[in-house]
Amino acid sequence: MSPYEIVGHTSEVALKLQAEDESGLCRAAGEGLLALYAANPAPQATETREVSLEPKDSEDLLVSWLNELIFLVGTKRWVPVRIDSLEAGEDGLKATLTGAPLGESKLALEIKAATFGGLKIQASHEGYAATVILDV
Repeated sequence: MSPYEIVGHTSEVALKLQAEDESGLCRAAGEGLLALYAANPAPQATETREVSLEPKDSEDLLVSWLNELIFLVGTKRWVPVRIDSLEAGEDGLKATLTGAPLGESKLALEIKAATFGGLKIQASHEGYAATVILDV
C-alpha cells in the first residue's frame, strides 16, 4: 500500500497521507508532490540540497515542507528526484534531496502552493494521517 494517495479536488489536488510518524508523513507528502510533477524526461540527479525548517506546529511543518519543494521547482527550476534523508518532529525538519535543474524537462502539473485549508493531522495508535490540498 502506498503511503500517499492523489485525490482530485475542485480546481485543486489533494494528497491523502498516512505514515507511522511525522517523518514518514512528510516523506509521503514529498513523494506525492514529486509524483504530481512527473518531470518528463526525468532529470538526471546530479546535485544535493539540504532543507532545514523550524515550523511552529505539525500542520505548519507539513505545509512549509511542501511549499519549500514547490519553491525549488517553481522558482529555482530545480527538481528533486529523490528524498535521500528526512527527519521531522517537534524540533523541525531536516532533509537531504538529490535532484537537477529542470532544463528541457516539462512538468505534468504546475503547483502554486500547499494550503492550510481543511488540514488537520490526526495521530492515533496506528500512526499519522492527513489530507493536504495543493493549489494548482
